[in-house]
Amino acid sequence: MNDLITIKDLVGIKSFCEEENREIVEYLISKFEKSCKQIIKIKAPITEKNNLIIGVNTLLKNLDNAIILNGHMDTVVANEEEYLTSPYEARIEGGKVYGLGIIDMKCFFASIIDNLDSLAKIKSPLVVCITCDEETCFRGVNEICNELRKRNITPRYTIVGEPTIFKICTCSKGDDEFVVEILGKGCHSSCPGNGINANYIAAKLISYIEKLNKKIDGTTLSCGIMNGGNKGNIVPDQASVTFDVRSNSHKNLNKVKRLINQKLQSLENEYEGSKISIRENFTLTPLEDIEDVGLDRIIKKYNLEKGEFIGGCEAGYFQGLGGKAFLFGNGDLALAHKPNEYMIVEDYFKYNELLLEIITELDKLILGGNYGI
Repeated sequence: MNDLITIKDLVGIKSFCEEENREIVEYLISKFEKSCKQIIKIKAPITEKNNLIIGVNTLLKNLDNAIILNGHMDTVVANEEEYLTSPYEARIEGGKVYGLGIIDMKCFFASIIDNLDSLAKIKSPLVVCITCDEETCFRGVNEICNELRKRNITPRYTIVGEPTIFKICTCSKGDDEFVVEILGKGCHSSCPGNGINANYIAAKLISYIEKLNKKIDGTTLSCGIMNGGNKGNIVPDQASVTFDVRSNSHKNLNKVKRLINQKLQSLENEYEGSKISIRENFTLTPLEDIEDVGLDRIIKKYNLEKGEFIGGCEAGYFQGLGGKAFLFGNGDLALAHKPNEYMIVEDYFKYNELLLEIITELDKLILGGNYGI
């Protein structure tokens, strides 16, 4: 498809975060329904948006050792004033195609669609999962994973098509955001000993978060928001601290949670009469690096680089269903979410061929029982 019709069409559809995503859902269905066995829509809660689960060569029920291809259909919102031309019109110039979401990640769906005839010949169950709301709250992937469990669909391998510059990324950090609420005791600032300064407690917590940052392998902490007090002459009776933890393993995340809770208990004891509570505001599941002999052989065969994905992604959710998940995509993540995002045309066709070859190799591994964790 040297005219790049599919990618042009996809860029032309506005799919940033609104209350519904009917246009891009209907377009994708129109492309997949011609040669796929089954397509189901999964509604996201609260909104009128839908996700898609597509059985390329299979009906969507009771599947073991499936190959899943995952990506999100939504984009960030474009500030059109920063673009040289419309972000919703694919512009080809100098061997590149420009457009909003072209690498993050509409070119992945174009690659799948352009490979459909060949993918339909894969022997292992092949399922495409297309989500909404990845750029905001990851609502879509939770609904899709719940549906896959209900239908007893278990992946052996999941490929997430985020932009990785042709690297095979076998791990990525999750993101857990926490809010700590601190209740002290207010009083006039001329007699601070009569009160409990909630800001002092918050400051000690923030200092501890800074010290804990990077003390645990593959884990970082960052304090993003601190609020406390109303007037300069009143000892503040309340404060709040919002911080996030990004870790590449559940074990390390749980260790951080334990240490933070111990610190909060210590601060409550130090500031007798204070009340400190913590809640989890947001969670993004990490992709943990699990050894897989079969995937390592593929990396070696195609002379690919193995790495870590630095952004947030949906891969960890699919790994939670079973098997090995990894990221493999076209384009550079550094270009995503920025004006004049582009895809290199030559890389697009190279990726199409390589994606098909990797899926074919995974199929052989599954059928031969030669994969292994």
